[in-house]
Amino acid sequence: MSENVAHVESHTPSGPQGRALKPLDGIEWYELEKSRVYTVWAESKQTGTVKVLSRATEAPRIYDDRVIIQRPEYEAIVTATQESRKFDDLYAAVRYVGNATVLETARD
Repeated sequence: MSENVAHVESHTPSGPQGRALKPLDGIEWYELEKSRVYTVWAESKQTGTVKVLSRATEAPRIYDDRVIIQRPEYEAIVTATQESRKFDDLYAAVRYVGNATVLETARD
């Protein structure tokens, strides 16, 4: 059992990796894999991840008097609780992880 814990801890980054992005409402986040994976950090700890599940690749089109718009999909995962939620807005996903972290800290 302790071997598994040590194995997981050795793969946890000690600090932010990837390209630093402009803080979003005071939330520190980084692009780990270009246009695919983003990490959210607070107080030198990774607090969550946002993964791109799909991107809008088609132009809007009209079908039967309706406009059909393909939407992107992102999955936000809070590290402390492993809670996840899907979004169609990258900034909303980052805010979700950042705000969930603030709420977890307030509870402690």
